[in-house]
Amino acid sequence: MQTLKRIISHYMRSVTLLLVIALLGLLLYFQITYERRQAYEAATESFYRIEQLMEKNQEELVETKKAYRQTCLHNAEAISYMIEDDPSVLDSVDELQKIAALMEVDEIHIFDTTGRIYAGTHPEYYDYTFDSGEQMMFFKPMLTDKSLRLVQEITPNTAEAKLMQYSALWNRDESFIVQVGMKPANVLKAAEKMISPTFFHCSASIPMPVITLPTWKPGKSSAPPICPASEKTFRKSDSASKRLPPAKRDSSQL
Repeated sequence: MQTLKRIISHYMRSVTLLLVIALLGLLLYFQITYERRQAYEAATESFYRIEQLMEKNQEELVETKKAYRQTCLHNAEAISYMIEDDPSVLDSVDELQKIAALMEVDEIHIFDTTGRIYAGTHPEYYDYTFDSGEQMMFFKPMLTDKSLRLVQEITPNTAEAKLMQYSALWNRDESFIVQVGMKPANVLKAAEKMISPTFFHCSASIPMPVITLPTWKPGKSSAPPICPASEKTFRKSDSASKRLPPAKRDSSQL
């Protein structure tokens, strides 16, 4: 009789052990599934926010390029006003260099109505024309269409093959063309001034999922810590464009 009791007791302990093992396995399975689902949802949310951030940054880049292009033309226009106010500066390289420093540009070139440089901050460029090289030919259509206000992409210039970015327009009475040149480093500095502070730093507001290995303790579950999503307001930089006069016609694209 005692042997039968021991057999039954042993059998019950075995069944109980198997049930506990099965229950533990089931709980572990559900916990792993929960962990994976939470990690997937967090990653999906993060990637969505990153995509949105990239789209907004791309939009801001486009707006910054437009604003910078208008700033280049604004500088050229301001220089033309200074020259019209005091035409004698055309006879002084030093005075033109002072104007260039004031306007934060690297070069100023003045073209006559035939497209020839006859004044500017670099006398070594005098007598170059719009036919002197491919880079200068970019501005040749201005001779026939005086409403054009052109901004050229960074490219090697004709005289020295050094990388420069030029913009040009006619003065008010269409008696000469003002062309301003910027070195690439200064182009970048000018563009950076127009980019809103959120452009490079708002990515910090996007949480990345923190995934932990599943652990199990009786009566306690371990859920993956998920960083809370924070909202960020993206503002387009419009500080430069507010002060710019309306352009006649802009046929360029940076």
